[in-house]
Amino acid sequence: MYSQIANESHTCSSASIKAETFCTFVETGSFTRAAQQVCRTQSAVSMQMKKHEQELDNPLFVKQG
Repeated sequence: MYSQIANESHTCSSASIKAETFCTFVETGSFTRAAQQVCRTQSAVSMQMKKHEQELDNPLFVKQG
């Protein structure tokens, strides 16, 4: 029972980190600025967004430039 609760807590925490990173990227429009604001590396933010796209099997953003 205890390990199940710990896993559920970890899932919620992970989901909240993903949501925060996603929202910060949308607000800043930049992987680098989002990374600075959520105290992660630019590559970690970029990889996380790519993982979101793979999970949803759909692009999240229209990439320009």
